[in-house]
Amino acid sequence: EIASTLWAFATLNLAPEAQVLQVFQERALVVSKDFNPQGISNTLWALARLGQVPDDKVLVVLLARAVEILHYFNPQDITNMVWALAKMGHQPEVQLMRAFETRALVVLDDFNCQNIANTLWALSKLGYQPEAQTLRAFETRTLAVLDDFNSQAIANMLWAACFISISHPDEASRLVHTLEPRITALADSFQLDIQQRQLHLFFISLELDEELRGGVP
Repeated sequence: EIASTLWAFATLNLAPEAQVLQVFQERALVVSKDFNPQGISNTLWALARLGQVPDDKVLVVLLARAVEILHYFNPQDITNMVWALAKMGHQPEVQLMRAFETRALVVLDDFNCQNIANTLWALSKLGYQPEAQTLRAFETRTLAVLDDFNSQAIANMLWAACFISISHPDEASRLVHTLEPRITALADSFQLDIQQRQLHLFFISLELDEELRGGVP
């Protein structure tokens, strides 16, 4: 199977020869209607992990298939898809991003901390701003799984929060405050490196600056 083979290559960090990848892409076009959500997301995830960008035609076909069966996507499928698109530097149409956002809300109760962090990071990397109600829902889910966040997930969340603050400063601030107990716990056990501490302090400084500016008559 295409997806499983590419996933194995990516997991082992072994990039196949260019002609082999081309064969996989040509085959994907032939059997595109047989792809399920896991097959699509794993294929794109594997290619992105290997530093490969599929041909435009292949990408168009796979994304079109994703739209057809989006109602079957689970949290990991969604996360892998948007992460892969972000790593590839491919900018999807806004309608597609809205569709993924809508589906994410449907299955958000099954999101784990990695799903949350990687999805918000990927959306931010793609320059996509979710709706405020979506961000509030992610905040609620973040609180529910807060103790599972590791330092990398927190770093991704803080990076995303900086971008989110451009259009949704209140939601970004709430998200950071939700993370603060976990940030403190990890920092106290020396699991946050200097760069991540600096990122946290940078965002807090943005909040402080906004508060000060808001108090100027």
